[in-house]
Amino acid sequence: MSKKFDRGYDTAMFDSFSAIVDNYSRVLTKEQMIAIVNDECSCCPETLNCLDCKVDTGEIDEYYMVKNKVWKKAGVDKVDILCIGCLEERIGRTLVQVDFKSVPLNYDGKTKQSDRLMIRLA
Repeated sequence: MSKKFDRGYDTAMFDSFSAIVDNYSRVLTKEQMIAIVNDECSCCPETLNCLDCKVDTGEIDEYYMVKNKVWKKAGVDKVDILCIGCLEERIGRTLVQVDFKSVPLNYDGKTKQSDRLMIRLA
């Protein structure tokens, strides 16, 4: 059974998005994943803009996944996007390696990453 997020997002739709990321991040580029998500999942944003500062996280190479408990502490919906700086401001500390999910998106060596993201992942 799915439930609705505050913004009307359906958890079943998010579970589908998670499956897409988990299954396809092993073989697709960030741009290809975004194209798939935008075509197949109406609950996902069309841009990668940070919810707080509005910077395009794709342009600054801060496309990553953190563990659910970190995202929950930030107080945002699962489909929201935050740059590293805004996420850290929300949780009140600097991110460390254990905060990040162990998924290819974070560690495949193919995805271009900002300096501050690379430092947090090290």
